Amino acid sequence: MTRYEMAQITAKARARSAEADNNQKATIEKLSAEFSDELANLGVRTDNLEARLDNVTWHGRWRYDWNTRNYEANSKHRNPLKNILRFRLNSSININEHWSGHGRVDYDIQKDETGPATVTAQQIYAKGSYDRLGITLGRFGAYSSNSHGMFIDEDITGAEVRYAPDKKWLLVFDAARKDDASLLRGTQGDVDATGTYLSLEADYSYGKLDGGAAIRHMRAAHTLQSAGADSFSVADFGLGYRFDKNFKLTGDYAISSAVDASAITKFANASRHAVSLQLDYKGANKAKPGSWGAYLAYRSLSPFAAAYATYDQSLGLLGYKSLKGVEIAGSYALEKNIVATVKYFLGRDTLAPDNKDRMTGVWTRIELFY
Repeated sequence: MTRYEMAQITAKARARSAEADNNQKATIEKLSAEFSDELANLGVRTDNLEARLDNVTWHGRWRYDWNTRNYEANSKHRNPLKNILRFRLNSSININEHWSGHGRVDYDIQKDETGPATVTAQQIYAKGSYDRLGITLGRFGAYSSNSHGMFIDEDITGAEVRYAPDKKWLLVFDAARKDDASLLRGTQGDVDATGTYLSLEADYSYGKLDGGAAIRHMRAAHTLQSAGADSFSVADFGLGYRFDKNFKLTGDYAISSAVDASAITKFANASRHAVSLQLDYKGANKAKPGSWGAYLAYRSLSPFAAAYATYDQSLGLLGYKSLKGVEIAGSYALEKNIVATVKYFLGRDTLAPDNKDRMTGVWTRIELFY
């Protein structure tokens, strides 16, 4: 093969470099340097500035949420409708063959507010990749993959180390700080406190099976599961099985430290246990207009065992993860990169009085991806 033919191949690879991983991008850069004269003759620029610009990618989404909840304990009065517009911008930059930098900014607007949008630098972190070892440093999203998001799907600030001993197993260790306005208290009784979050997780995925187990620990000046406590722990487990390309069943369970209902009266009915069973059918694919999906789920949540769970309909009237009931949901790709989702929940708020614990909820979203 001639150098001119190699330059043509390199030019095609450069045109699609945004789809490449870090190692592939490093290879493309080396080939560009080697065949720079031939690429110049083809009209392909290879200066350092352009190479650096090629390392930066942007993507994100625009979305509109409409949701409402009706609690019997609230005199059957429907909670105010929530109409939220959000514009999310994600960026990533390739630093070298091992490291990349990432950021996420959220612009939020409440429908009835006339002031400026709330702008938040939600995530800023660096990621390193060394064969089977991965490192994340900064403020990033934590997700309990082993239990399909039952315990956490929120941001933390600190470090995460991931190690894959083989293609089936992944070990994840988190050491970070976590903001929490509900379960933690500061030294002066502050409502909005920050605690230390430690987690060791083992994920398994092979063929039609996935799941795993984890142990997690939260520590602060004071935590609310018992009087005088300064920490609580949670163990969570999950198992998923994909029957075919259409159907998947997942089951997840978590157990927390004991809750002292006699000391914390609002947790008089709180459980230590959380359970989720969900049957998924297909799924809306943003790249395929007309594709759709649905799921049916049963969930029984508790304030500590599902403290930062991923579920959109999970909060009881007091603001804790305390719902128990059935949820049905559907999603549909209206056009390319436009997806609509609707969810309906029927059940109980386990922290409400037994004779006033009914709850229903409707949650909707439309998302435009770019």
